Amino acid sequence: MKFIFTNVRFPKSIDDLSTEEKEQIVIAGNLYHGEEYSAETLAAKEEDDENYEEEVSFFNLEIWDVVDESSELKYKLYLYMVRWGTLFKDNSTEVAREIIQLVFECFDDELADLLFKAQKEAKKEYKNKELLGVSFD
Repeated sequence: MKFIFTNVRFPKSIDDLSTEEKEQIVIAGNLYHGEEYSAETLAAKEEDDENYEEEVSFFNLEIWDVVDESSELKYKLYLYMVRWGTLFKDNSTEVAREIIQLVFECFDDELADLLFKAQKEAKKEYKNKELLGVSFD
């Protein structure tokens, strides 16, 4: 099996998120902040947005699809606040793993290895993305 990081997105507002992504960002926010905030607040980007909260709203939000070699979605990876992330199983709200201070928290060596190899391939195509700084090994 092989994984591929693809379809990177940089949402600018809540309107850029699907229904599933809104649910996922609330869960990611709860894991990061330890309390629940709305998807609108977490996705807010500009200070003139009525939902923007400087200490709460995610900045540098990247959303990646992780697909297998047949392009089937396996995971969705959210990276935010420079050094944090949440890996969800496909389009579900099931958290597979977290990234804390750029370290992938995983006790599944096979999953970590597949993501490490996919990241290595992504480095050839993508530059200056948060994904490239994550330690999957």
